[in-house]
Amino acid sequence: MSRALAESFARLHQGGAVADGIEFRPRKDANDKPTGYFGEAYLVSVEEHLFADEPLGVYPLIPGEPPTVNFGVVDWDAPRDPEPLIQAANVTKVFDAFDVVAFTELSRSKGVHLWIYAAEPIEAKLMRDAMMAACLLVEAPVKEVYPKQISLTNKNFGNGIRLPYPAVSNPGRQVMRLNSWTLTLEEFCKYAEQNLVTREQLERIAAHLPKPQAPPSPMPLRRRRSDADKYPPDLQDQINNGPTGTDRSDSLFTLACRLMQCGESKERSVALLSEWDDRWVRKFSDRQDKTQRYEEMCDSAVGAVSVNQQSFKESK
Repeated sequence: MSRALAESFARLHQGGAVADGIEFRPRKDANDKPTGYFGEAYLVSVEEHLFADEPLGVYPLIPGEPPTVNFGVVDWDAPRDPEPLIQAANVTKVFDAFDVVAFTELSRSKGVHLWIYAAEPIEAKLMRDAMMAACLLVEAPVKEVYPKQISLTNKNFGNGIRLPYPAVSNPGRQVMRLNSWTLTLEEFCKYAEQNLVTREQLERIAAHLPKPQAPPSPMPLRRRRSDADKYPPDLQDQINNGPTGTDRSDSLFTLACRLMQCGESKERSVALLSEWDDRWVRKFSDRQDKTQRYEEMCDSAVGAVSVNQQSFKESK
């Protein structure tokens, strides 16, 4: 019975790589290739996750042209996202309207995951578009929608997620709910395999994804000579050569503040941030609301610069 459950669970959560579920490090072989994510090795890992003390994570994207996935997830965490359970309930109603069964999981601490499972490997872009559309229809936060990527580069696996039903977990958490009904592992596998979402259903949901506003046309990074005179050398170096730190949000915000200090217009600053993010940071580049994020960052930068200037005046 345990092997049959493991096989069912493994089919539902098949991805392109697996990770140790505690520290979430990808499992690789000596050649830096993913290992243990298919065949007997994968089934043993799933059994250890379900029945022993070795929790498992999965990287959803399966390499290919284009990459595909077998499931989609939305992750809400408090306090970043208000009322995660309410967000999950609202998005569940959207899926209900399209006859799609979604499962709610209370994550390890204070978050909520909402899962759907596909009847066949689905292009990552279509799954992500459908998940995004379902959220946006009820104005639910979309900061953590899986798959987070729709393509793979170099040796990257994309972003991964911990799987439900680990043998070792906090009471009442990391198990699936169907509406108000908490499911045993056996019940979950049965209902999930009986209610797999089809490509046609995902396409109908994805059709409701708002078309993103076209961002301002980016300018070439190495600009006309007057820009070298316009910006101080440290800012010009940052624009041309990327960030010096590792925090993506802080790097973008620092650039926005420096542009505001130099009197750059908001429109031009948004275009610069967009192009710089695409090239160096990849913080908001793949998001539907990226232009809005850059605009908000510029607005915050104006406030931060004003406060700093006032503090400087008062210290004189």
